[in-house]
Amino acid sequence: MKAPASPGDVNGATNAVISSTRPSSYPGAGSYSLVVPIGINGATSYVGGVGVLICPSSPISLGGFTIAGYVYFDGPAFPEYAVFQAYTWTGTDTSTAVQNIIKSNAGSNTIPTKTWLPFTRGFELGYAADRFTLEVAPNGPWSGTMYLDDITITGL
Repeated sequence: MKAPASPGDVNGATNAVISSTRPSSYPGAGSYSLVVPIGINGATSYVGGVGVLICPSSPISLGGFTIAGYVYFDGPAFPEYAVFQAYTWTGTDTSTAVQNIIKSNAGSNTIPTKTWLPFTRGFELGYAADRFTLEVAPNGPWSGTMYLDDITITGL
């Protein structure tokens, strides 16, 4: 469940910018990245990310669609448990779906920071959605910057 951001948190689309300043060694094409400041305190905020309205006229099922792109986290190491995920929902009901894209568990390496990570993930759940978010959810406080680039959602 998403907790509302408390005043002073930097999470959210209102703080995201398009920038030509991005970490070096980007493996993709183009000159710009979406830059998302993240501030998770672990007490009143638990996730940080950026989202878009994907289908303003009516919700659609993303089951069978695939998301791909690159993500880069600039900040300290993540706590032992952390997940980078796609979160879909509608503005009119409580139908939500979370698809883990990159997940770390106890005893394994956590999500790497300071390196571009390519990702591809199919949406397995077919809930109708009209909103979509890419977000990071560590198990504890984390502050840094998430860079997103070359994000695509392809259908069947």
